[in-house]
Amino acid sequence: MPCAIKLRLFQAVGLSCERDENAKEGKYVEVTFHDQVRMSQRSAGSPDNPVWDNSEMSIELSDDFQLQDYPLRLGVCSSEAGPPDHGFVTINLEQILHSRRELDPEALVSMKGWFPLFDTMTGVRGHILVSVKMTFVGDQSYNDRFASSVGVRFFSIATPPQPGVFVVEKLLGLVEERRVVQDPEYHWRDLIRSDRSSNEERLRVFNNAAMRARRELGKQVLRMDANAVLGYREYVDLEGDATDKICIRAFGTAARLASAVSGRVPLLRQTSFEATGRSPKSDFAQLPLLQLPSPLAVLQVPATGLLASEPSVAHVGTRNTDEDSVGMESVPPAQPSLGVLQRGVLHSLDRLPVAEQIAMCGVVAARAVKVFNSRTTQDHREAWWEELREELLSHARALGGDTIVGYREHVSITDEVAMISA
Repeated sequence: MPCAIKLRLFQAVGLSCERDENAKEGKYVEVTFHDQVRMSQRSAGSPDNPVWDNSEMSIELSDDFQLQDYPLRLGVCSSEAGPPDHGFVTINLEQILHSRRELDPEALVSMKGWFPLFDTMTGVRGHILVSVKMTFVGDQSYNDRFASSVGVRFFSIATPPQPGVFVVEKLLGLVEERRVVQDPEYHWRDLIRSDRSSNEERLRVFNNAAMRARRELGKQVLRMDANAVLGYREYVDLEGDATDKICIRAFGTAARLASAVSGRVPLLRQTSFEATGRSPKSDFAQLPLLQLPSPLAVLQVPATGLLASEPSVAHVGTRNTDEDSVGMESVPPAQPSLGVLQRGVLHSLDRLPVAEQIAMCGVVAARAVKVFNSRTTQDHREAWWEELREELLSHARALGGDTIVGYREHVSITDEVAMISA
C-alpha cells in the first residue's frame, strides 16, 4: 500500500570540523531512500554541534514492501551539493511495519533517538538526533500480500527464549536464503570514484542484499506457519575477481513462539529520547543494561561473520519432561510428536528447550572443495550447500541419530578455489 516517511531533524553533536574547509558554514543532511534523495535546509549554531530547528522532510512510496528491501540513509554534508563527508547512518524501518501490524496504528508508528554517524575512512564522527514517523494509506493486511514477510521476528541468540517471556510451541528446522549480487569493487566506476564513495557503495550493496534475503527468509517462515527465526546468522562471501560477485548467506531455525501471558509474540518497543540538547552519552547511560551470560557459554562460537567451522551434534530421541528431570533415556520413534523439536532436520540452535530430553550420538561434519568461475550461478551454490546438508544427515543416521543441532556454515576462498564446511 502507499505510504510516506516523515523525517524530523533536530541536531547533531560531536562533529569534528578542524580539517573541514567549510568549517564556519552550516551543515546539511542528505536523506536517501532507494532512488529518492532529499536535502535539508542549512543548519544553525556551531559547526561542531549543528541545529536544524525541527526541519521536516517527507518521502512518498508507492508500495510499503520497499521498506523491507531498502534502508533509510542519512548523511551530514558540508555543502548543499553533497556528498556526505561527516558520516552517515543507515536505519532499518521494518520495525515500524511490525509496530503497525501488532498495535493500534496510532499507538506506535515512529521511532526517535540518537544515531551514530559513521565514516568509512575515519570511523564514528558524531551523533545525530532524528525522529522517523510513517503514515499509511489503505488497510493493515500485510501478511495477505505475497511479497511481505511482516510478522516474522529475527533473533540472533542461538538459545530458546526464557520461558517467562516466550513459549516455544514448535521448532520447525532450518530455513536459509542466498542472494548473489555484483561486487561494486569490480565495476568500471570504481576506477574513477573516491575511496570513501567506493566503500559506501559496497556497504549499500551489503545492506540491500541482506534485507532482501531476510524478506525472502521471512516468507519461507510464514509458509511454515511460524512467526520467528532463532539462531539467525548472516554471512558475506567476497568471491573476488573469480566471479566479481558477493554472496549473502542467511539462515536460522524457524520457530513458532507465543507470549507466556497473551499467547502471541509481544512487540519489541523502541526506546524514545527527548530532544533535549544533551550529549547522547548521557542518554545512553540511562538505558538499562541487558544482562546476558558469557558469549562462550551461550553461543560457544565467535560473533563475527567469518568464523571457524564448528562441528554439529547429532541427536536422537526427543520428548517432553519436567524441568527437574535429568535423565537421558531415548524415546521410541513412535512418540516424536510429544516434543517441540522437529525431527529429521537441521537446527542452528546451540541449546534446546529445557523440557526436551535428548540422547547425543556424536559430532558430524562435512566439507567440500569447489572451484568458482564466471559461469557459477546461484543454483550451483545452493546445490553445493544442499549436498553438504544431505551428507550431514547421512552421517547422523549412521550414528543412530535423526536430528542435527548446532548447525554452522563456513567458507574459505583463495583465488577461485573455495572450501565450504558445515
